[in-house]
Amino acid sequence: MESVYRFNWCRASCIALIFLFSKNLFSASTQTWKLESSFLKYERKKEVIFSSGNVRIKNKNFLIQSDEATFFRNENKISAKGNVLITDGTTTVKCKNAIYHTDKDTAFMEDVYIEQKPFFIFGKKVQKQKENFFVKDGYITTCDKIPPHY
Repeated sequence: MESVYRFNWCRASCIALIFLFSKNLFSASTQTWKLESSFLKYERKKEVIFSSGNVRIKNKNFLIQSDEATFFRNENKISAKGNVLITDGTTTVKCKNAIYHTDKDTAFMEDVYIEQKPFFIFGKKVQKQKENFFVKDGYITTCDKIPPHY
């Protein structure tokens, strides 16, 4: 029988600390992630955490907000769905869905708006590899209007 832990509080946040043992390119360090949501379900044998309702997943320099998210601890992967907002201090990404690999700093996103001043990037599908964004069916502009005024 599989162990499943469910937490559900009305108008309260669940907070979980998640420790990732990721393979950093520069050092073998432990990343600490903090997860907050209205609902949280942890499947211990699979090392999977499902969260929904005002989801916030953050570490020292990175924040993901969404309607729901699943954290696959053994795969170092976060799948976020619905009104996804990702920020790291210099870049803001808004999208419909995102899959982020925490150990490789890579992501795949759909229906994307990226703000990295002075540029604004729009794309149907975007792949992130470290600091590079690869955009499919999109464009880049310096206009901060959504959609651009021209």
